[in-house]
Amino acid sequence: TIGATSRQIRRIVKKESRRLGGIGILIGILSGVGGGLLLFPKGFHGGYYGIAVLLTMVVCSCFQKVFMGLIMGQPYF
Repeated sequence: TIGATSRQIRRIVKKESRRLGGIGILIGILSGVGGGLLLFPKGFHGGYYGIAVLLTMVVCSCFQKVFMGLIMGQPYF
């Protein structure tokens, strides 16, 4: 980016963010479908769905605390 104008840098960053976002969405969809097939191999069941939702919330909350701790420079928990 040496010698690039701010408009060029903005364009580069937007292009990169769209590309990374698209890749992230694709990976998320594929892992979600794969995880769904692993959790529900015989089909949908309300109890299993509730457990999966709770487990997802716990895991996401832990990741959020760790990453925010890294960003803010504070302890994880």
